[in-house]
Amino acid sequence: MRELFAGGRGRLWTSALLSAATSGCGIALMGCAAWLLSRAAEHPSASALALVAVAVRALGLSRGLARYAERLVGHDATLRVIADLRVDVFRALAQSGAPTRTGEILSTVVADVEAVQDLWLRCLVPAAAAALVTGATVLAVLWWSTAAALVLLSGLSCALLIVPALAAVAATKEHSLAAQRSALQVQVLDVLHGCAELTVLGALPSALDAADRAAAVLAGVDRRAGLRTGALTAVSGVVQAATVLGVVAVALPAVRTGALPRVDLAVLVLVAFASFELMAPLVEAGALLPRTWGALQRLSAARAVPVRPQVADVPAGGAVRLRGVEASYGRGAVLRDVDLDLGPGRCVVVTGPSGSGKTTLLQVLAGALVPDRGQALVDGTEVSSLDDVQRSRHVVLAEQEAFLFAATLRDNLRVARPEASDDVLLQALSDVGLNAWFGELPRGWDTPVGERGSRVSGGERTRLSLARALLSDAPVLLLDEPTEGLDPDAADVLLRHLLHAARHRAVLLVTHRPVPLDDVDEELQLVDGRWASSPVRTAGRV
Repeated sequence: MRELFAGGRGRLWTSALLSAATSGCGIALMGCAAWLLSRAAEHPSASALALVAVAVRALGLSRGLARYAERLVGHDATLRVIADLRVDVFRALAQSGAPTRTGEILSTVVADVEAVQDLWLRCLVPAAAAALVTGATVLAVLWWSTAAALVLLSGLSCALLIVPALAAVAATKEHSLAAQRSALQVQVLDVLHGCAELTVLGALPSALDAADRAAAVLAGVDRRAGLRTGALTAVSGVVQAATVLGVVAVALPAVRTGALPRVDLAVLVLVAFASFELMAPLVEAGALLPRTWGALQRLSAARAVPVRPQVADVPAGGAVRLRGVEASYGRGAVLRDVDLDLGPGRCVVVTGPSGSGKTTLLQVLAGALVPDRGQALVDGTEVSSLDDVQRSRHVVLAEQEAFLFAATLRDNLRVARPEASDDVLLQALSDVGLNAWFGELPRGWDTPVGERGSRVSGGERTRLSLARALLSDAPVLLLDEPTEGLDPDAADVLLRHLLHAARHRAVLLVTHRPVPLDDVDEELQLVDGRWASSPVRTAGRV
């Protein structure tokens, strides 16, 4: 946890001190107000009340300012930490490849990361502030009465330690809450994403019933947790009342003997009452602690992915070389002793039957799959040793399953080149044969494509992915079945325009169908993870 908050530790401790100052000002305000009202009942001169009246106003203003500063500093520091943590966790999940279901990823990246936010703002900060203010308050009461200070110390210690501990113990019985929430998210998202298929198969009612059952279980767990929290809040109220009555019981004899002024009795009672205000969040903190601690452990496990050693970035020239590459993808070797040389301005087409290793070859070149043996080099550097940003400067992969963001057409294209003008974007659309389609869009560049490109057809989604790849400055272009689903004539036209636009790049085109074009340099065939004995075709591009 220490390394988790290392980036904003100074701000976080500052927020804890400001929280303590807020509570301290509130207690002091209550004590001064009690003294002012009690003393005013004795009808003294106005000058006797002036100083305390000014103190009441100053404490009231200071309390509001300290609260504002505490929220500002604490939330700023926590949000900075959470932003960095979310990026680290997402990168670790992407590198490890697990979990694979959307609901599980959502639970880890969103729910568990936000639980860490609660760990600081709703657990650690209130506990630290309560400890500081308890010590200061007891020392202040000690100046009036030793017995009252001991009673207050006992009551506050009980509220500070025992009640939150009971809340934590009660919360451990609800250890399944996070698991139930994750299960519900997985089921709901599965129903949403697979609604059409479930409807066709007649399985939608049973899937909805399963989600309803998961929601009912989660609601029951939450309800029981709420009842326990309410009971512990009541216990905290009982401790507060007993402490205040104890202070009154030990202070009254001193008032009767004249050892303690009557005005000061009101101060002691109201200070004891107000000091429990900062204990109220501790019940919730105790209940949250097991849950947030579990989330912290899960995040630590998710982040515990071995980090590949990174190298300094090298100039992107577009030279790709494979030497003796063997790559495993599940069971068995998918690629066996594969060599390849691909330089700038050169286009190589790779064909072969399904399962021959074509997509695996692209994954190795894109750095998504580390070879078991051999070398996969881009511009003389191991592709897998480059981080995501470095790799994107060298290699761009247009996958068969194109992904579009739930944003506008312009935003989806500018993912590859944020500074691109509309004219440059239009040229990219023209290169993939979408200029006529674009001209018919009523909203033009502001057209929303929907989540995962749900508002465009499959062919349009694929072409937009290709346009985005062309917009990238990476000198190596990897194409995975770019003409899938197109008729032969449309496929030939698309490939001709695409390869012409990428004529200065190193292009590796993977397809399962022959490419009847004269503007490719070489056509290779993969058979059972190996190159065929000789190239299918060797030619020069026009």
